[in-house]
Amino acid sequence: MVIKTARSLTPTVRLRARRADILAATVNGKPAKYDVEPGIGCSWVKVIAPLGLQSHVEITYGTEKLPRAKAPAVGIAGKLCTVRVDNGQIKEIRHGSCKISDPSISADGTACSIPLPSVAGVTTFFVRVTHRNAQLWVPLEVDVQMATSSQTRNGDDLTPAPVDLMPFYNQRLENLHNNTYKPLVEHFYWADRPGMRTVKPNGRSWWEGHGNTLITPSTLGLKTAGGTFVSENGIPFSVPAEGLDTVFTSLYDNFPARLEIPVDMRGRKICFLIAASITLAQSRIENARITVWFGDGTTRVLALSNPETIDDWLGSGGGTPYVQSGQPQNIGKGTHAVLQEVDFGEDKDIQSVTLETLSNETMVGLLGITVMK
Repeated sequence: MVIKTARSLTPTVRLRARRADILAATVNGKPAKYDVEPGIGCSWVKVIAPLGLQSHVEITYGTEKLPRAKAPAVGIAGKLCTVRVDNGQIKEIRHGSCKISDPSISADGTACSIPLPSVAGVTTFFVRVTHRNAQLWVPLEVDVQMATSSQTRNGDDLTPAPVDLMPFYNQRLENLHNNTYKPLVEHFYWADRPGMRTVKPNGRSWWEGHGNTLITPSTLGLKTAGGTFVSENGIPFSVPAEGLDTVFTSLYDNFPARLEIPVDMRGRKICFLIAASITLAQSRIENARITVWFGDGTTRVLALSNPETIDDWLGSGGGTPYVQSGQPQNIGKGTHAVLQEVDFGEDKDIQSVTLETLSNETMVGLLGITVMK
């Protein structure tokens, strides 16, 4: 940029940063000092030029992209909303002029959970993110909607009926990654040399722990529930406080790939408490599927895809939920399950439920099933 003036001035120049890494700033070909200031949706590079009639300001950038933040377009009033950042770290979140004091930022700074307002309407959060030299405020709009169906009962007197999963439990959730998993498929991106595989033998991503503190899985919330875990919106699930507590399916040979659970109840809707171990490589595909079988021979299918309807129960090593729908449920420090509901719109005879895992490097488990009558 070239600035010309009729008389000698000391201009202050602000330029929108094009990249996150600034290699140099010059004025009239000479090195110049600069500051970086956060703007709304952009990062400003501030350069003060020396006294003169003409200033040729030039900024040299590297290749690092500017940080970006994203959140679900729709959220439920009074519930948590997950914000995720690409190419950067979250430093602060504001709602209007108020700073959110405890946004539960993940250890690596790439995600956080923030509470949504208790009233409906479009609301805007401002997330301050940084990466290399850049810092900026990213505005995020969320359409806050009031809860429906069983979340507010919607005028219906629905009665919860937990399904007994005791005959089908095959794993204690908090010990899930104490196992050694063996693949069924021949080519599984597995190698003997460290750094040459996408997953470790315990099912976790190879990159977890590289510069970050590893999470020790805890399911204290299940233990203290005394056999009945109650979700944040009041739905009870029968989950043992001790011993095996999860029905897992997987393409690993440790668990069955598909499992059918009899229900034999009549209800308006069905609720699932789901915990899954998924690597980031298995994203934006159908990782698993829950099929509800009715007495009349028809079915309803709930597709489980990372991150649309399920996510990793350890937050991909960061401890923060990032699922884009459903309701994350805290079950221990750094761990969570996801509550998903299927509303039939009318009372139906539910014969059974099948859970099937479809993608490699994935373990999907049911902690509980509850029918709303």
